[in-house]
Amino acid sequence: MELDKIQKREKQRIIIAVLGIIAIAIAAFVAFKLKDDKKEDPYKPNEVKTSDLDYSFLKLEDDNKNLIYSPLSIKYALSMLNEGASGKTKEEITKVLGNYELTKYENIDKVLSLANSIFIRDIYKEYINQEYVQTLEDKYNAEVIYDVFKDAERVNKWIEDKTFGIIKNMLQDNIVQDPNTKILLVNALAIDMAWYYRFENEDTHKATFTVGDKTLDVAMMNMGLKSDVIKYFVDDEFTSVALPLQEYEGVQLEFVAIMPNSDLHKFVTSDEFDSKINNVLSNLKTNNEVRYSISLPRFEFDKRLNLSADLQNLGVNLAFSADADFTKMGSTKLYVSDVLHKADIKLSERGIKAAAATVIVVKDNAIIEPEQVETVKLNFNKPFVFVIRDVKTGEIWFVGNVYEPVLWENVKDNY
Repeated sequence: MELDKIQKREKQRIIIAVLGIIAIAIAAFVAFKLKDDKKEDPYKPNEVKTSDLDYSFLKLEDDNKNLIYSPLSIKYALSMLNEGASGKTKEEITKVLGNYELTKYENIDKVLSLANSIFIRDIYKEYINQEYVQTLEDKYNAEVIYDVFKDAERVNKWIEDKTFGIIKNMLQDNIVQDPNTKILLVNALAIDMAWYYRFENEDTHKATFTVGDKTLDVAMMNMGLKSDVIKYFVDDEFTSVALPLQEYEGVQLEFVAIMPNSDLHKFVTSDEFDSKINNVLSNLKTNNEVRYSISLPRFEFDKRLNLSADLQNLGVNLAFSADADFTKMGSTKLYVSDVLHKADIKLSERGIKAAAATVIVVKDNAIIEPEQVETVKLNFNKPFVFVIRDVKTGEIWFVGNVYEPVLWENVKDNY
């Protein structure tokens, strides 16, 4: 009888243990399922990562003409400048940059390039703060290049190489040759990426594109498909679509077109632009139950920004003045004389090819002359004596003179 009770209790423990294991398994499955259901769309950013600076130049420079620039390139260049700023100069630059952490990318051969550099006039080497230079190397992976600043060829070639040959002749010679120019802070970036869904050439046709009261005949690319990666947003104010590009080594970009139903210029320059554009970006959704019919015009153009004036309009003023404080950068009185920005884009059936470069020109009113050393001319243009001796002991091994050197006519074919 006692044995039956023990066996019964043992069976109960076994049943309870099994039920516990089943309960744990069910809970684990439910937790996994919930986590899986909440899995982020790989083609949708977790958040709209923007700063106030991103749209500022669109508002400042919109003149009803094509416009392109790279906020990322501008922010990299300004951040490198800010590393050398102090006091109110730094406060102004920091305010424009905002509380924003730059995204860092690994370069992908022939697909994605992001590079920084600091060009330093060679005779300024002893005046530049090496801690500042080291900071640019460590934080921005910047190339440090000392140059005689004879012309702009070297910096232009650097920019061209880092932008897949897209941005050419960024600087004029006179900017570099100016003896007051001591430092050039440069960012260059480029992408050459194919669409996730390619537009077919045979689907591109002539179509009407309306600009105000004018109509243009344009090359319109067309695509019809169902997809679970294309995103869109349409309401009474906007029509928008996000088209993904191919993924390269974990880097996924997308092209977002946002078309207001009202006048574009009025929308861009309105006080509500930032909030409305971010709202559109936040509400882009996929829908694999619909069929998309997408028409997108081909375009190709480049643009230079009047970035010095734009930055001053945004509140960066001390950096351009004699009161600038860049003591972290160099031991002389430095100031920003110009900020240059150029961008280029080509959107076609294949994909997007785009590049941008930003150059901050840092000058110093004090012209630093190289140390003057007396020159002694030694021209043996008449007969002379020679001695060959041991340097350590002074022992003379050979003595002679020269009256008839080798004639050029006899050896010119060797040169």
